[in-house]
Amino acid sequence: MKHAVFLPLGMSGTRVYNRRLNNENIPNYAYGYVYDVHSGEYILPDELEETNYVVYLDGIQGDGTVNSSIRDLYLFDQALYTEEIISKDSKDQAFSPGYWNEEEDFGYGFGWVIQNSPDKGKIMSHSGGWPGYSTLMLRYTDQNKTLIYLSNMEQEDQFEQAVIAAAENILFDQPYVIPKRPADQKKADINPAIYSRYIGTYLFQDDTHASVTVTEDRLI
Repeated sequence: MKHAVFLPLGMSGTRVYNRRLNNENIPNYAYGYVYDVHSGEYILPDELEETNYVVYLDGIQGDGTVNSSIRDLYLFDQALYTEEIISKDSKDQAFSPGYWNEEEDFGYGFGWVIQNSPDKGKIMSHSGGWPGYSTLMLRYTDQNKTLIYLSNMEQEDQFEQAVIAAAENILFDQPYVIPKRPADQKKADINPAIYSRYIGTYLFQDDTHASVTVTEDRLI
């Protein structure tokens, strides 16, 4: 990735990097924060029991741990209008949806969600997320416009979608409303004595299981 994409495009702030495994010190690195309803503070996901799986699941490379910036992602976006890093034939395949059958496509190419908007034309996009992070890249290829959203703080999905919708309207000179960020959740006052009622293994309709236990007066 470094020699085939990042260096040729001048993406100097982009690399495959895992802060838990790599020793490189990156100035101004954006750590991702999650909200801890128990303390009422934003903390690293490593420190929260509900999200500390990042410590042992955060080694995937390619599907994750590609670290970048708005500037570099825009360089990548613009390069996709050329054949600098990928040929036209390959792009045509990547930007074409697969099909369930001869008539019904499932709106996904090689790494891109594909949509057609009556007023914005073809839209290529993909989101990303991990505890503390939320990302989205929207490429309006018929308009040569791009919207890149990077967040390093956990937010309510409805609020996040409203922010993106407002940004999209701004991009296309349409009326917009800047959403008001909702208040952080407050911990409910619940008697831990009732937790024992929920202990057990649950079976869902898709045959998946969930086990509920109690640890230190918390449902897990």
